[in-house]
Amino acid sequence: DKERNTLVKRGFSGDGLLPDQTIYQRLARQGVKSYVFQNSAYLPSPYSDKLLAGAKMIPFRTFSEAMLNLSDAVINTDGPAYFFCYLDPIDTIAHYYGPGSRQLDMEIRTLMGIFESALYQSLAGKVENTLLLVTADHGQIGVNPQSIVYLNWHVPEIRALIKTNQRGRLMTPAGSSRDLFLYVWDECLEDAYGLLAEKLDGLAEVHRTAELIEQGFFGSGQPSAEFLSRVSNLLVLPTGNEQVWWDEEPFLKAFRGMHGGMTPEEMETILLALLL
Repeated sequence: DKERNTLVKRGFSGDGLLPDQTIYQRLARQGVKSYVFQNSAYLPSPYSDKLLAGAKMIPFRTFSEAMLNLSDAVINTDGPAYFFCYLDPIDTIAHYYGPGSRQLDMEIRTLMGIFESALYQSLAGKVENTLLLVTADHGQIGVNPQSIVYLNWHVPEIRALIKTNQRGRLMTPAGSSRDLFLYVWDECLEDAYGLLAEKLDGLAEVHRTAELIEQGFFGSGQPSAEFLSRVSNLLVLPTGNEQVWWDEEPFLKAFRGMHGGMTPEEMETILLALLL
């Protein structure tokens, strides 16, 4: 389905699936204005309208446009304010060329140069009590798109153990080729665990999700009822640079970088802070 907003056209609003309260609405109740800058390819959208409710949404087309408009907004906004800008090309380039590629190195250098010239130079000496934070939500690890293990081919017996929906179709796995979440029939969980542990030996670790929850892998607090109702009961974590997915996907064949696993390269990231 390559057409946009087809779910909306069928009457799906996201209520009950997406959060009904956002951080921006909570900030607004405390007197803090919020501004979100994102790529115009997906802003605005029904999804962003839901998740960014309470913030002023400002789409952009290029790095430099985003940084200049962000600096203008910071300078011209009175009172407490929170500004969020998401720049996606670094992640995209890392996926397609790999985390050690010249293309990624140049993309990062370009971005940092624009940070300096279009953002920092525009704000330096013009604002007070303003903190600039730069981070990423994950890293990436290099992968070989030719060596992906497709689970329904490699372990065809697993199909009989996967839950089906109301139409009798297998429930779509969640996660990625670095963290494959499988929805197994509860009564078949131990059989599925044993089967995959044997067939994927040397390629991936297999975990019962409940055990990982108990060990704090999904956070130190008590998981929410929504999380527990949605998370799968079996998790496949490929080791090293391996990838395991359910079925052949064209986009995976193009990727030389991936994330979602538990290697330091994927989990560790940066946090840069500068008081302006």
